[in-house]
Amino acid sequence: MHFWEWGISVIRLEAYRKACGLTYDALGLALGRDGTQAQRYCKAVTMPRRDVAGKMAEVTHGVIHAGNYADEIDEAEADAMMAEIAARADRAVTP
Repeated sequence: MHFWEWGISVIRLEAYRKACGLTYDALGLALGRDGTQAQRYCKAVTMPRRDVAGKMAEVTHGVIHAGNYADEIDEAEADAMMAEIAARADRAVTP
C-alpha cells in the first residue's frame, strides 16, 4: 500500500526513496551520509549541508535539491517527479 492511498502527502525525498525501493542506509550511502541522517532528511527534521545537497541534486539529476527536498507532495506530484528524474537520466546517458 502506498502512502497516498491513505490520503496523506509525503516529503519529496521520502517519496523518491520509496519509489526507488531504497533503504535509509542505501540513500545515506548515495548521499555520503549514514542511514540515520538520511532518515532525518526524508522526514525534514534536519537541513542538508551544501555538500549533501549537491549529492542529492546529483543523484536525482537536479530534480530534488536543497530548495525543495522537504516539500510535501501527493501521488500525482510524486509520479511527475519520478518521470522527470527518469527523463533527465535518459538525457544524461544519450549523447
